[in-house]
Amino acid sequence: MIPGPKQIIACAHCGALEYYTTLRSGNTFGAKLYSDGKQIAPMLPQTPPYIECHACHKTYWLKDAAKVGTLPWSSSRDDKGESSWAEAPRIQSPCEKKFYEAIERLGADGSAKDLRQLRILAWHKRNDAYRKAPKAHVNLTPLARKNMENLSVCVWPARSDNGCELVVILKVIEK
Repeated sequence: MIPGPKQIIACAHCGALEYYTTLRSGNTFGAKLYSDGKQIAPMLPQTPPYIECHACHKTYWLKDAAKVGTLPWSSSRDDKGESSWAEAPRIQSPCEKKFYEAIERLGADGSAKDLRQLRILAWHKRNDAYRKAPKAHVNLTPLARKNMENLSVCVWPARSDNGCELVVILKVIEK
């Protein structure tokens, strides 16, 4: 893995500065791919697409954040020699509950693609508890159950590498 510059962004709600790291290159050596589709690759870390602001605690899509500038990964100063960007905290993925709140807000008014992605991210966040402690018993909350029920009937078009249309059917099997 070769790190790239830190991308400094402004919260889509309050404008607070945060950053995420970029990569010049990465690989999947030592990666784990889970049955829910989540991949954890030590040498190819994923930037969360949906984040929570450290200042106002509101959630938003990373794509909606304003890009302020970049900071070389090995430097503590921005292009103008200021250290204000270096003090910005790293972006954070929201807790599971915030994903469910976002799903409820998005509801029928949002794009189907965004809603689908939020549901999958909430599912991944729920399963992270099992990833950290595989033998732990984690209760399925009513919100998690509702999300799983909605995922169990999710059907959407996807595009393969060769451009052919595929139908991806996500089936959630309850224990």
